[in-house]
Amino acid sequence: MRDKAVNDLIKRVVPEFSQKFSVRTTQEKTGAEEYAVYGEDNKIVIEGANPVVQAAAFYQYLKNYCHVNLSWCGNRIVQVKDCPVPVKPIKGKIYQKYRSYMNYCTFCYSAAVWDWERWEKEIDFMAMQGINMPLSIIGTDAVWYQTLLDLGMQEDEALKYLSGPAHWAWQLMTNIDSFLPPPDVFYLKERLELGRRILTRQQELGMMPVMQGFSGHIPKQLKNKYPKMKTLETSSWCGFPTTCQLDPLDPMFTKIGSRFLENQKNMLGYSRFLACDPFHENTPPSSLPEYLQQVGKVINDLYEDFSAESVWVMQSWSIYKDIAKSVPKDRLLVFDINGERYAETEGFWGHQFVVGDLHNFGGKNSLHGDIEKLADFSYTELQKSYEGLCGMGLFMEGINQNPIYYDMSFGKLIQEGREELSSWLKNYGIRRYKRERREDFQALKKLKEACYAAGTSDCERGSVICARPDFHIQCAAPNDILEQRYDNRILLEVLDLLLSDESEISDGLLFDICDITRQLLSNYAQVLYGEVEKAATEYDKKLFTEKKEAFLALILDMDALLCTRKELCLSRWVSRAESLGNSEKMKQYYRESVLTLLTVWGPMDEPVIFDYAWREWGGLCREYYYKRWKLFLDEVETQFEAFPREHQADTKMAYNRCAFRAEPVYEKMADLELDFIKTYRAKEEKAGETIPVAKSLLKKYRKEILAKSHENTGNQKANLDFWEK
Repeated sequence: MRDKAVNDLIKRVVPEFSQKFSVRTTQEKTGAEEYAVYGEDNKIVIEGANPVVQAAAFYQYLKNYCHVNLSWCGNRIVQVKDCPVPVKPIKGKIYQKYRSYMNYCTFCYSAAVWDWERWEKEIDFMAMQGINMPLSIIGTDAVWYQTLLDLGMQEDEALKYLSGPAHWAWQLMTNIDSFLPPPDVFYLKERLELGRRILTRQQELGMMPVMQGFSGHIPKQLKNKYPKMKTLETSSWCGFPTTCQLDPLDPMFTKIGSRFLENQKNMLGYSRFLACDPFHENTPPSSLPEYLQQVGKVINDLYEDFSAESVWVMQSWSIYKDIAKSVPKDRLLVFDINGERYAETEGFWGHQFVVGDLHNFGGKNSLHGDIEKLADFSYTELQKSYEGLCGMGLFMEGINQNPIYYDMSFGKLIQEGREELSSWLKNYGIRRYKRERREDFQALKKLKEACYAAGTSDCERGSVICARPDFHIQCAAPNDILEQRYDNRILLEVLDLLLSDESEISDGLLFDICDITRQLLSNYAQVLYGEVEKAATEYDKKLFTEKKEAFLALILDMDALLCTRKELCLSRWVSRAESLGNSEKMKQYYRESVLTLLTVWGPMDEPVIFDYAWREWGGLCREYYYKRWKLFLDEVETQFEAFPREHQADTKMAYNRCAFRAEPVYEKMADLELDFIKTYRAKEEKAGETIPVAKSLLKKYRKEILAKSHENTGNQKANLDFWEK
């Protein structure tokens, strides 16, 4: 049965060659998980102790013998002309016991409107990358609904407590509740069925999913039915209404938690790994060690009573030492999601932990990531210093971005030591672009010196295009920066190298040409807007009008480019959202849910973290960001002498930006933004071809980009000596 799961995966990935593979299960060994791929009787034999290891071995074969690069960004399916029998065996050992995947936020920023077909591809992708511990939370809203009914709430009360598909993750993390609740129970039935299929397939492939636990977040109305419960009102999170936290030391905590876990087991499925973050991004009612130790004991007892083999999974984001230390070391697993807290906590005080990489906030699609630091990481060396280290994980908030960074990141999950970067870049170029050219290698080296240089992993480079219009913009959103960390001319050089031969064009190459051109124009947009701002502050109206029109034209040019790639189009996301609805009412519900997340985020009356999930996407640039900028710049032009260039001392701010309705111009902008959410409909984009559009834009903007990049790139040429070896 276990071999069947991997055989079925192979049939889905390379159906025309699936008969050439023979999957064999080897004996489970202690320590590292071993795998092998070799030729026997004209068959490609794949050996491994479990399905995930076998799937990972299969992908290692595809990479080594078929030069495959499977990615979210171009190269989305495996296309091979043949699957040759290996001449030389591939052997490997995986020392990471747990290979974890997905942040809570990923389910909303990237997967909010995935159907089973899309999830099936992602699960296959996970398995081939060696992922054996995915977070699995789809369907938990239906479990919560049933649990609340069991506790005596009415159907409409229980339904209104839930948040929608694009915000459900933050309810599970206890930050919010009752935001854009589903209009009917059909939604919950669909989510539950999808969650069951996801969990079943993950476990068929030998994965150990992390399911949802209970940390005490409950509806405020429940207090009316159980008035003796000891609860506390949490502080407001990002402008949302306060939520209700049941004190873990109250007897009702165990009662409600047990009911939730049993319902989840019966309705959705079972896994022994249960996630729970008490007082996540909030403050416990007492900071006394004795109280926190009791909290840890109560939650551990809840899980242990539910299943003696259960393991509590906790994020390091807001971990409490006294809670963690009260839990036996074999019963707690910590996800160090940004890979930074293990050092300051003595390896989480001896508990098991997974070292992670966060990398992305909000699903923004800016090119960034310290790829050299990633290559230099050695799992086995770090393990010598921390006996509790038992795995690695990818915990980005959103996917569908930075394909080069993630190709290496996934590889590191099953690699014990350092990666020789030059060799890796050469191999990556061959796999990504389906051709062997030293110009591609040179382009990737230059890309590494620019977007993927040292110190670029912490925050995305912000987009002025996606920033809410203002003078003196400091950031586009929380957790991005407007600092230009490299010379934009390098990206021109990268594109010239990639476009120097158009005889062989892979899908990955087309995506990269589009994406790198997008980043080039995005960087230049900041320079151009600086000229708009300068003309305004110097009260040069003629120059302001000229630069304003150029800036707005650039946004539309970028939109035309992005529309050449479906995965970079808003309409693709919204179409998926609409397809999930079984009625016009439900189609509208899904659509408005995801559009809210991408734009104002929430709450609807006074959003605070608006644009946190900005995207430079086709359709979104034209229909949303362009219209915001045009409204603002037209207002400036109309009131040119009187329009304030500086904010008043009492102007209300939110994360270094004017609040949602802080000034008259933002009143109009807020109406425009909320109207977009209500009125936008997915449409078939009239798109040109990527290369002609990209080349025309390079021709149009080359002179200005060269003239307005101020750093010297003379000493940043790639070294081609390696290629000649």
